[in-house]
Amino acid sequence: GEVQPSVLFHEVLHVPSLASNLLCVFSLMTKRSYTLHGKGTTLSFELGGRTRMTATVTERDIGYLDGRTVLAHGANASHAPISLERWHYRFGHRDPDVIRRMSKDGSVTGLKITGGMPSGICKPCLVGKQSRAAIPRGPARRRDEPLALVHWDLKGPLPRSLDGSFYMGLALDDHS
Repeated sequence: GEVQPSVLFHEVLHVPSLASNLLCVFSLMTKRSYTLHGKGTTLSFELGGRTRMTATVTERDIGYLDGRTVLAHGANASHAPISLERWHYRFGHRDPDVIRRMSKDGSVTGLKITGGMPSGICKPCLVGKQSRAAIPRGPARRRDEPLALVHWDLKGPLPRSLDGSFYMGLALDDHS
């Protein structure tokens, strides 16, 4: 068929072993200003008044881009530095100072950081309440009277003991 010009996707990680690559149509429309038109089983992606790519929709309502993937060997790995904010998200909202230290010490291969964290609080961290209470430095105060506080633990079911029991209980008086 007719050879069409290449379409370059930005901010995309290509996963060759993935059976079907994923493309967010909404992201193309909102972040890249594409216009989407549908007719029958064909979707057309327009940018600047020109059709840049098309997709065919199957009977299961799954769209597949028409064309083929052209890769340079260097595109198989992401090597561009990434903002500290994005690394913070990728590492499950880890403390930014720890991420900086991992980059500085070289304890993580390929961890290149550009920029910092935006001012303010990370909303997912706040929502997730990922703060830790301090561990008390000294021993807790013990109760003054016997049996004022009793700690219990029950283990089981266990294999039958010689006396026929399946559970073991332990009681500890906080005073003693």
